[in-house]
Amino acid sequence: ESSNEVVAAFVQPNSPILRTVLDDAVEILRKSGQNVILSGYQLPNHVRPMVSAIYQALVNRDITYSNPPASWDLPGGQRIRSAQKILEEKVGTCLDTAVLYASLLEASGIYPVIAIIPGHAFVGYWTAEYFSEQPQFPRWTEMPIVDVMNAVDSGYIELFETTTICKGPTQVPYQTAIKESAARISVTGGLGINASQSTLINISACR
Repeated sequence: ESSNEVVAAFVQPNSPILRTVLDDAVEILRKSGQNVILSGYQLPNHVRPMVSAIYQALVNRDITYSNPPASWDLPGGQRIRSAQKILEEKVGTCLDTAVLYASLLEASGIYPVIAIIPGHAFVGYWTAEYFSEQPQFPRWTEMPIVDVMNAVDSGYIELFETTTICKGPTQVPYQTAIKESAARISVTGGLGINASQSTLINISACR
């Protein structure tokens, strides 16, 4: 397995502290008139509202963004904080928040992906649209982002920025966070000059 695939080991959907965030997400769903369950792909139209509610529940946590160390190159350069550490200390890097969000998605029955591009990381998930057309969950563990952009453009994978949950001027709503991830891929040359260093990790397939 590649060094990037090791990131999947830090995605821990069974961490007890996640329950507090997921309970908040359910309350956000209730207040917006949605189904008050985190039901994976059972209700296809409910998947995106679940993901969005988890996003808002993390925004409400007042997490402060922390710059990754200069030796960010994975996995040797950055220790990944646990979900408990992030939520208790209220601080996290881009990779910390991506791994935390992936843990919450997996705990909700949604298949997460983590994007690693030069100097940055963010998260995404396989959408209900994918499973409405494809019977099988894709078993590849890691793939260059340039090779999965068709799936992103087709709406089968939704990628979004996670540092935007952190408090401060860069905090944005969920829909804007989706646009932010596309901008990040573009500005770092993820589909061009740095395509070889830009990868998508299919977390559940790494299990």
